[in-house]
Amino acid sequence: MASVQTSKSSSGRRSDEIYDQLLADIESLRLAPGARLSSETEIAREYGVSRPTVREALARLREDGLIKSKQGSGAYVQAGQERVQKVEPLANLTDLQRCFDYRVGLESEAARLAAMHRSEADLDRIKRAFDAMDSRNAAGQTGVEEDFAFHLAVSRASQNRFFVSGLEQVRSHIAQGIAINRTLSLESSGPRLSLVQNEHGMIIEALTQGDADGAAHAMMTHLRNAQSRLFEG
Repeated sequence: MASVQTSKSSSGRRSDEIYDQLLADIESLRLAPGARLSSETEIAREYGVSRPTVREALARLREDGLIKSKQGSGAYVQAGQERVQKVEPLANLTDLQRCFDYRVGLESEAARLAAMHRSEADLDRIKRAFDAMDSRNAAGQTGVEEDFAFHLAVSRASQNRFFVSGLEQVRSHIAQGIAINRTLSLESSGPRLSLVQNEHGMIIEALTQGDADGAAHAMMTHLRNAQSRLFEG
């Protein structure tokens, strides 16, 4: 079994994590143009880092033209910022098939890198998303947001913002597939939800062990199985 790679995060590494998270929030419009960012103190408290580390991340966002600081007021998302090209909505079932093919390539490699580079905070975030899905399942709810949050957390654990952006770009498309699949699972008398959670659990196990090939395989298996459950019943 491969050993876990868990070197302590440096200031630069933590600054990168904050930058990537804020960038993902801006690109997904969770932080819309004109929105005010939390203060340096609040961000530092949220991530458990020093204010100079937060300043490094914010400086990069300013250099990229994503935020603008106003003296005495704070930092704001640049109005009119259009960093992400919109992907056309799903037109038919063929598009949904292609979306799965895209996800297999993207998320399998993200899972591979996540096993190599994830932090303990990343792993905790992934496990909390897993537990949230369990709660939704028990309540007889679809848990679309929780399911997507799990996959997004794995992508973030890769420490590569391009995997995060790639997933965020097709968020609505992925949500459609998840909603259909999980609705069918709730209506089924079989153990479909348990199978899905077991597949998520295999991904977590590989990430915990630092098994890069195992994580990539577990993610690919989960997505191909989800594709089969959707199109083949």
